[in-house]
Amino acid sequence: MNLLIKAGLVLTFDDQGTVLEGGEILIEDGAIGAVGSRVNLEGRPPARVIDARDALVMPGLVNAHTHSSENLRKGCGDRGSLAEWLPKVIVPLDALDPEANRIAALLGCGAMLRSGTTTVLDHFRRLPLQGANVDAVAEAYEKAGIRAVLAPTVRDRALYEPSAADRRAGRAPRQMEEPLGQPADAQLALCEEAIRKWHGRAGRLQIFLGPSGPQRCSDDLLQDVRELAEKYDVGVHTHLAETRWQGMAGKTLYGTTLTAHLDELGLLSSRLSVAHAIWLERDDIRRLGRARASAVHNPVSNLKLGSGIAKVAQMRRAGVNVALGSDGAASNDSQEMFEVVKLAAILSRLLTTRSSQWVSAGAALEMAVRGGAIATRNEARTGSLEPGKRADLVIVGLDDHPLRPLNDAVGQLVYCNPTRSVRTVLVDGRAVVEDGQVLSFDEEEVFAEAQAIARRLPPAR
Repeated sequence: MNLLIKAGLVLTFDDQGTVLEGGEILIEDGAIGAVGSRVNLEGRPPARVIDARDALVMPGLVNAHTHSSENLRKGCGDRGSLAEWLPKVIVPLDALDPEANRIAALLGCGAMLRSGTTTVLDHFRRLPLQGANVDAVAEAYEKAGIRAVLAPTVRDRALYEPSAADRRAGRAPRQMEEPLGQPADAQLALCEEAIRKWHGRAGRLQIFLGPSGPQRCSDDLLQDVRELAEKYDVGVHTHLAETRWQGMAGKTLYGTTLTAHLDELGLLSSRLSVAHAIWLERDDIRRLGRARASAVHNPVSNLKLGSGIAKVAQMRRAGVNVALGSDGAASNDSQEMFEVVKLAAILSRLLTTRSSQWVSAGAALEMAVRGGAIATRNEARTGSLEPGKRADLVIVGLDDHPLRPLNDAVGQLVYCNPTRSVRTVLVDGRAVVEDGQVLSFDEEEVFAEAQAIARRLPPAR
């Protein structure tokens, strides 16, 4: 169905940063047909007109790193480092069955769509990896109507991370769970099956390969990941240098940094996105920049777990594409990206007193839009409102506190958190949220089922 949006203000996020007062957007077969102050409708009359002249229209936000199963663990794990938090909050989620994983994914979709996110990258963690669970989550994303990248986690080493007590006593990191009972080749076979089954489904779903982290994967597994990604031309997504210990782990394990080791294995490329990337050395940042890789900044999670502050401005200057992520709801505890955008701008100011090197409001919002499109390998389809791109967009009302009075649209989108002002969300030209309500599935039903599942999980205290 062709659709015409008459807007009060259009932020296109094109290369010129075009902003249109009283702009119009014509959507044809899910794609943007025309954008301008006045669209020529000759020969292509719209079947529907959305009057958004008291609203702002912009591309949808991208959540470039989360873990869907954690949507069932909101509010858990207060005052704990990653080492203390993983075994009591996250490991029990490995017992979730496919239906529980489906509900968890839908729960996150509702939160993201309602708050203006149209694309998500789910670093899906489930041990052992099972095709039925991957299918359940993919089905949830297809039903919700969101644009999704599903990156099943693979690893063949046990999790290690020193606790605060270990660090004080000078002890080596403890093994945090039993070694995997699933061979690496079986995990990769399931990923390959998922690629064949889901990659490209509905024009909105992608499958990436998701090594948990270089310190949790053998070199053989990482090289197999690279070869499989090249074979199917898919992305690779991994955690990297999230904690201080992880920043030092590479030299203990390989005699070099984790980033340099990934480079030696041929994994640094534009198909790679790395989550967190906090404890990087200057050479690590240069390597990522030369490779045109993406780093996904997760400021809320990084602070909650006390992991550190990523050098975002430095990475951007080095040519690293920086995107933003919420991380899982057990370490955030929200999936609302406007909150992440605000903190991404403000947090940079703790690293230097030179205001010229702070992340600006415009840069923070760009990371959540164009940066996310690049990190999810969607830059040819999304990330701006231009003819030929898919119609993934958000309509934000200008009639509530966040944008009243309207002084600077970008500044207020970043600092005033307009989440509750999100009215309508389109993905592929299809309305998935209208009047603040999710249309693609029954949220109340999901809430009820999620509560029942959460009651069956062990306490996270």
